[in-house]
Amino acid sequence: PSFDARRGQIYGAVLKDGEVLVDDFCDSVHRLDSFVENCSDGIILVGDGSTLCYNTFKEKRNVTVSPVLLPCIARGACMLGKREYDAGRAVTHFDLTPSYLRLSQAERERLERNS
Repeated sequence: PSFDARRGQIYGAVLKDGEVLVDDFCDSVHRLDSFVENCSDGIILVGDGSTLCYNTFKEKRNVTVSPVLLPCIARGACMLGKREYDAGRAVTHFDLTPSYLRLSQAERERLERNS
């Protein structure tokens, strides 16, 4: 999730193994209440809105925040990839390839203005 302090909302989406579970949205963090409550898998929050989301859902057993301090930049992605490799959860670079990429917020806003 990404946080927009001006509007008190997060930009987010929920994915698992490349499958979109919750489409991109811009709404209150509570939009995820039902998903978090009913999700049996572990949820790892990433992005600049991850702390807000974690503080909202930290009482849930399945919610953690990414251990990487800067997950939204290349350095953070590399650090997270190395951690997964070191832990034996990734064997090749294909295991480390992101399953979802979306346009930056600035690009999405530009497209919205031009449509």
